[in-house]
Amino acid sequence: MASQIIGADPLHNIIFSSHAYWYAYANNDSATMAQDVATALSYNFPLVLGEVANYQDSSPAYCTWALNYPALLHSCVQLNVGWLVWSWSNDQCTLRQLSTDGTYGNLSAFGQDIVNNASYGLRNSAKLTSYLKNGVCQNTTAVETITPQKPYLVYNENGIAYIKSLSSAALQLQTFDMLGRIVQQPNLCRAKPSPFLALIWVL
Repeated sequence: MASQIIGADPLHNIIFSSHAYWYAYANNDSATMAQDVATALSYNFPLVLGEVANYQDSSPAYCTWALNYPALLHSCVQLNVGWLVWSWSNDQCTLRQLSTDGTYGNLSAFGQDIVNNASYGLRNSAKLTSYLKNGVCQNTTAVETITPQKPYLVYNENGIAYIKSLSSAALQLQTFDMLGRIVQQPNLCRAKPSPFLALIWVL
């Protein structure tokens, strides 16, 4: 089925996600879970475990079965598989919440393990943005640092994208859409007066 989905997309731009509530057929067995992940990877398709949790429900009851999520995440580390955890807060199964009140300052026991575990914890594997790391944006006027090779700023003001040239030379542009296709004729026009040349980039 996965190969058919990939084949139906001419861009092959698909990521497959599995929700790791596997109590019924993996039975919390670490070897079974590791084999299931390895088998999925053997098809060579992009894969993420989109919901990893510590408890699985049995409708209409919540928090029915405790899940061996540490074994699963150890396998993810070994096999280099990305994963996301369910859930942050406001879950009917309160034991499954990472935070007791929706803030980082009040992580639950589950949240503490997901963040701080020495093997698979986010503190050891996640890459923080500048804002999350420092509390402020280091570069508030551009998405890239200005260099001799890139003498321009790209920024957003009131919902309009601007390119500001910091060079006296002509600015050569090659534009792409969200799918990576070259846009042949972007609509460029002069922006408001500025000490530098500024262009409004409208695709």
